[in-house]
Amino acid sequence: MTRGLVSVIIPTYNRADYVVEAIRSAKAQTYPLKQIIVVDDGSCDSTARRVAEAGGVAYHYKTNRGQGAARNHGLRLARGEYIASLDSDDLWDADFLARSVECLETYQLDFVFTNWEKVRELFLERCSAPSSSLLLRRNSIVSGWGEHMQIADDWYMILEMALHRPCRAAFSLTPRWRKRIDGRNIYDGRPFAEAGKKLHLHDYPAFRRDFRPLLSRRERLTLAEREAAYRLRLLLHQTSKTDIAERLKIPAVIARLRSPEKTFIGDPAGRSAELQDTIKPVPYPDL
Repeated sequence: MTRGLVSVIIPTYNRADYVVEAIRSAKAQTYPLKQIIVVDDGSCDSTARRVAEAGGVAYHYKTNRGQGAARNHGLRLARGEYIASLDSDDLWDADFLARSVECLETYQLDFVFTNWEKVRELFLERCSAPSSSLLLRRNSIVSGWGEHMQIADDWYMILEMALHRPCRAAFSLTPRWRKRIDGRNIYDGRPFAEAGKKLHLHDYPAFRRDFRPLLSRRERLTLAEREAAYRLRLLLHQTSKTDIAERLKIPAVIARLRSPEKTFIGDPAGRSAELQDTIKPVPYPDL
């Protein structure tokens, strides 16, 4: 492990044009000590050639196993004290790494993203830190990204960290990365039913199953209740366009489920509002 080095992992799959721009974004970082690793998850387009033309990065091709496996492949190749993963469809502001490393070291944090001391409660509620928004201390990572997750590989990794031991984290209110949506994203821009099946029916139950020994009885019950609510919402969504659904006013029920005043599902004003009273901010300068 090289002290002070940031290993930047860029997983990609058939994003030849986008990955080149992501590489430029990583190279343009004002932080000088960085290792850039591009993990090609089985692309069949011109990714290999375009990455070679960009130069200055380590390129590794592997058979397709999903974004979690690609990130973990990069993690095994990483030499840095710090780990960052930039999705090939995302871009960083030039000072993302410099500000993140500064904050991480100033306050001796496990990862930089948000100013909640009670990281466990926050990440049991939702994933507020997509991979491209994160800078992590390598020795705080437990096993890496969740390779068996279809969408929530980053959520799995952070929740695993938070459940194994108390974590300290911080964030900036200033966004320093951007998501590019083009219809091929894993989650963003996908139809609700398509993304919901992968996230709520496949990934979400894995949290309760895999982390059961680390969860309190109350936490297990909360996750089970939320999973049931997600399943109901998907069922209602799938039946909402039928004639009988109109007669039963199911679309109105769905609207209530999506209302911030009626449910905490996917809503920061719902259950997470209860957490506001128990979560204390970590003082830090804006990143």
